[in-house]
Amino acid sequence: MWSLGCCLGEGFLGCQLFSDVSSYDHLRTIIHLLGQPSDEMLQRSVYADKYFLQTNIQWRFKSPIEYQATNWKKPEVSECELDQFSNLEEAIMLRADGMDKDAVLDLEVFLDFLKNLLHVDPEKRLTVGQALRHPFII
Repeated sequence: MWSLGCCLGEGFLGCQLFSDVSSYDHLRTIIHLLGQPSDEMLQRSVYADKYFLQTNIQWRFKSPIEYQATNWKKPEVSECELDQFSNLEEAIMLRADGMDKDAVLDLEVFLDFLKNLLHVDPEKRLTVGQALRHPFII
């Protein structure tokens, strides 16, 4: 379902959603567009310490300098076309400018479908059955 969301998002926006320059940058662009995984999810992760710092009970994504200090290498970071937007919703809804009311409503349904395909928590991501029953598909 994640791959379907990537294909639909990239097809609609005309650019790559998430960086493939490095694993650090890939995760950075996911967090930028979709939000950070929950603290509970990070707590269960084997690799959380590589990319995140835990302060008290909260986690936060490491800066490139913090990543370098703990992983002994500087992360490759790219300039992603979608960095100019605060999240995926803003990038998608910017296209609504000039659309009629019905087209905007269709775009909102598409956005909901996309966000549910790309949920950072796989347990909350749409299943195939749920996707087939989503208003965007029906």
